[in-house]
Amino acid sequence: MHSRVKIGDLSYDALKVLEELRPYVHFGSKSYDNTILVKDVDFENISMGIFDSDGLERIFLLCRELIKENGKKHITHISFKNCFFDYLRMSPNMGFVGVEFVECEVEDFVFARQKRIKEGFDFKKVSFESGSIKQLIFEAADDEKSKIRASLKFAGVNVAKIEAVNIIFCGELRFYRCFLGTASKRDAFVNFNGSAFSSTTAFSACSFLHAPSFFGASLHEDTDFRGAIFADVSSYRAWRAYRALKLHMIKFESDHEAQMFHALELEARYNTELPKGWRRLTDPKGVEAIASYMLGRLNQYGRNLILPVVWLLFVATLFLVLYAMAGGVGCIGLTNAAGWVKSVCENAPNVTYSVRNAFGPFGLVLSADQIQPKTATVKILGFIHLLISSIIWFIWILQIRSRFKL
Repeated sequence: MHSRVKIGDLSYDALKVLEELRPYVHFGSKSYDNTILVKDVDFENISMGIFDSDGLERIFLLCRELIKENGKKHITHISFKNCFFDYLRMSPNMGFVGVEFVECEVEDFVFARQKRIKEGFDFKKVSFESGSIKQLIFEAADDEKSKIRASLKFAGVNVAKIEAVNIIFCGELRFYRCFLGTASKRDAFVNFNGSAFSSTTAFSACSFLHAPSFFGASLHEDTDFRGAIFADVSSYRAWRAYRALKLHMIKFESDHEAQMFHALELEARYNTELPKGWRRLTDPKGVEAIASYMLGRLNQYGRNLILPVVWLLFVATLFLVLYAMAGGVGCIGLTNAAGWVKSVCENAPNVTYSVRNAFGPFGLVLSADQIQPKTATVKILGFIHLLISSIIWFIWILQIRSRFKL
């Protein structure tokens, strides 16, 4: 089947175009019928080796010549569908508006800088939907920050490494449902250190396999981490990375994100910095380690509002069993007691005693002088139960107050 280029409503035989592009386009195992369909210029099912800005410019020049023959002045967009690139380099002087990649695979995707164009990249929009990128690299100048004026959108893309140090993102930068970074604990694989974001920045519903690095960055107030998942709480720099993000969110008074990054900071710091096991008893940070461990188990460092309720029910059930084993609870002076007290004493005195202590200080409303421990052991257990429940209630109330800013 012959390859065709379709521009608008016109069609041309593309064999000559591809022949002239042979130094830049290499067909490999991922090439199929070499069909070329279009948006403005649309390449589909093509496998390419090293494909730099010269090769991409060559495509535009050839397509413009075809357009000029039919009274058209210029093209503005180009689309690649189901293509493979060993190396793709985009530079500022291509002279077009937008590029779209759909279900493509790129080994190295580089946004290049050129010293003669100080104002930055002149294309306006780059979108990448589905597919994968092994390395996404934004080249910075040696003595100043490089500007990227384009709006960049990545949706459903697996990006193993992002290197964007000292870059000024003038347009929007959006990642949606992407997998970012790798599980390695050695290097920062999502690196935005020293970069500035001048417009909307979104990492919505993304999964960060490695803690993202934003040290020295300047974030835009419309920065969105909604639905993002951060899997890395054990690499040696993770807690500092989350602390930096927490401080950014505090600056914007973004309470929910600040609490999320604070919780991640605490968990990562416990996993990497604080002593474990019996070392807690002798290490100066032992008390902090124990408190951090208990807070993580109690409510996942403030992220889980349901877990404290589960703990209250578990503790109440546990002490109910202990009360029964230690002699139980009895009732005295029932002659003038209220009807509900008599009913409780006849049916479930241990359960009532456990429920009362489970409510901590609020359990005083269920207080009845007639319900008394039968042994000193039960009385001591009741005091411990009341203390534990009060601590859980106190932490839970603080958690709710912090979450909703009451």
